[in-house]
Amino acid sequence: MAKKVASISISGEITLNLHSLNNEGGEGNQIMTRQLTIIDKEGHEHTVNGISGDMFKHIHVGHLINYASEHKLSLCEGCAISDPNRISLDSKFISILKGVDPEQFDEEDLKKYQEINNAISLMIDDSSKEYKDAIKELKTIEKKYIIQKITDDNDKTEYQSLAILIETKLNKKDDNFAEKKKQQDDAKKKKKEIEKKYSLDFSNEEKIDKLLEACIVDDVHGVLITAEKNNLPRKSVIEFAWTVGIPDKNNTETYVHTKLVADAGEKGSGTGSNEGQNIFHRPANHGTYAFVCNLDAYRIGFNDISRKYSIEDTERLNRYKAILQSLLSSFLNPKGAMTSTQKPHITDFKGVVAISYKLLPAPTISSINPEYLKEITTITKNLNSIEPDSIEIKKFEGLGELSGIIADLIKNEPYKIN
Repeated sequence: MAKKVASISISGEITLNLHSLNNEGGEGNQIMTRQLTIIDKEGHEHTVNGISGDMFKHIHVGHLINYASEHKLSLCEGCAISDPNRISLDSKFISILKGVDPEQFDEEDLKKYQEINNAISLMIDDSSKEYKDAIKELKTIEKKYIIQKITDDNDKTEYQSLAILIETKLNKKDDNFAEKKKQQDDAKKKKKEIEKKYSLDFSNEEKIDKLLEACIVDDVHGVLITAEKNNLPRKSVIEFAWTVGIPDKNNTETYVHTKLVADAGEKGSGTGSNEGQNIFHRPANHGTYAFVCNLDAYRIGFNDISRKYSIEDTERLNRYKAILQSLLSSFLNPKGAMTSTQKPHITDFKGVVAISYKLLPAPTISSINPEYLKEITTITKNLNSIEPDSIEIKKFEGLGELSGIIADLIKNEPYKIN
């Protein structure tokens, strides 16, 4: 029988050789390695290599998009093309932020609306007449459905008049400019009063519902919505810590990289065309790193504002499986910085997977602490004395055993808050 998994954490030691996942840019012809300062269990300070959690989130997102595309799971327009702006590029969601739901459009208007949005996405100059005309057409369709929500005829007439007044262009050289500007400001206030009266804007709760329905990536990896003057966060379901070099078990070497160019002496290396003989220095890192990540499976599809689920149970289960399979793929095939020529040699990965079947968090301790396995075992014992059968731990020695644990977890289902 499938168990209901509330959260999963992985704490372990991963050994990587000859990688450059933690470069942080370059100075001159030298690619720099990211270095971090940490404090060990005994209070001693160390400077070590570190790979940011952003890198592993980037790797996981790439595999998640591939999985979602293959299995027909929901993706927003931005994530479907791996754009970092994610749902902020999604024309339907932007319409929601404006107070308009394209699903309410009739077939003809919806088709036209999508065509205009597609055309706008290809336009480079947002000051061109073509762009401005397209935006005007969009607003015309949007207003049609906003006005339909106003049931009182007097309010509807006034709302249309206020909209016209607000959109009227003012000339600063006009003698009555100050008076007309005040009329516009008053009109904006009155328009907002009518919008509030008929709830023309979607609430933050409704916006998050639409976001969760629209895209697995925005659900799982979170996003901050700032379009249309919003400040609306969606917190990640999966979290990655810095992957940190364990003191005295990591190092960096540098080697020279050149590009072989015929007649190099006749071509300058500083030309914008990059035709000359370029010589630069690349790092090759190696070491055993402390890895920590956490998945709150109970939050898949969960609206933190309404405290309700925005998607069906079957969709939550599909997303749960997608997250775990993409996590395994991230370990098997890390697609990150400079992996085209410096694919990491993963020689070992050992640690522990903690699984929580209740809302008690799956425990995690960094393997920077050499006694992390003992600590997690003790915490698990104590948590199970508080909440019986709430936590299970599975130790692994190598990627083979870890893949087996994840394969078993995929057979379960995400916990649901009642």
